Amino acid sequence: MRPRHTIPAALVLLLAACGSNPEPAGEPSPSPSTRTITGTMTIQGWPSGWNVGLECHGGSLSRRGWDDLSPGAQVVVTDSGGKTVGVGTLELGSVRADTELGEPFKVCAMPFQVTGVPTGDRFYAVEVARRGKVQFEDAQLGIPIHLSIG
Repeated sequence: MRPRHTIPAALVLLLAACGSNPEPAGEPSPSPSTRTITGTMTIQGWPSGWNVGLECHGGSLSRRGWDDLSPGAQVVVTDSGGKTVGVGTLELGSVRADTELGEPFKVCAMPFQVTGVPTGDRFYAVEVARRGKVQFEDAQLGIPIHLSIG
């Protein structure tokens, strides 16, 4: 006959407690999903004498009142409740041919990106340099957006 080993009940409870999950049963709360919003702020009516590819920004033609549309200008994204959910900045732009009017008409296209914007709200607003908010549906922000002035 083999000897029997008994394990004290207190040890069994201690081992059970060490191996248990302290989190309550159920699904863990999901972490919010985020995205990077990319886009372009386009200044229409750029002088035709500027060659395509040259660097540009609103301050290049300050006499037209676009000097606030310069590299570093804030791009603010708000959710449907008006809460700021992301901030980015305009980058230095480049002169391009106007895609609607063609040559010799030009535009200054300034790219931007806003990282860490939560997904899942129905609507968002994007505002560049206090030029007014433009509303977008959530699905529209999955591709580059285009804003324009002039």
